[in-house]
Amino acid sequence: MSKEPPSPMNSSRQFGVAEILREALYLPTRNKKLMLPTMLLAFLTSTFSFIARLFYVYLAMVWMVGLVISIVEEGCYGLEALDKAKDVTKGKRMQGYLIAIVFLLGDGVLNVGYIFEMTNGGGSHVVNKRGNGLVMFCVYMLLKMFSCMVYSVYYCECKMSQEKENDVARSFTYTRVIDDTPSVDEQLA
Repeated sequence: MSKEPPSPMNSSRQFGVAEILREALYLPTRNKKLMLPTMLLAFLTSTFSFIARLFYVYLAMVWMVGLVISIVEEGCYGLEALDKAKDVTKGKRMQGYLIAIVFLLGDGVLNVGYIFEMTNGGGSHVVNKRGNGLVMFCVYMLLKMFSCMVYSVYYCECKMSQEKENDVARSFTYTRVIDDTPSVDEQLA
């Protein structure tokens, strides 16, 4: 009888995620040629991930202001509202960025709390988990409503700031100054 080679699915040794990661991290130390490319790949991946997250925060801020614009202003919706949101927030982008970071952090904390509550906390009773889940959901919805109000106020602040800048620019006019002092040529003549 021929003996079949063991298939990868039926192997006696099962690897968990932790063992696979440990082996992947240990591999470059055994093979010095793989160490630099692995470290470079890890650095580039984490850098790209960080930049993508910063861009996501900026987009979240612009999208929320665009949502407010599409509701408040008549005839402005879609990409036009997003373009207007980009223009309106021009002077106060850092404030909007910080607002978006605060709300995204709050959203993350609530999501992690909800996941923890559904998997580990609340005891084994389904009623406790559903009740706690309902409370977490209500808090999450309150956070979303509060964020809409904050972005509405932020839009109004940006709009007033932009109108003040436009008023200052319109009131600034050039006047011609008449110089009565004689020039050097006139003094010599």
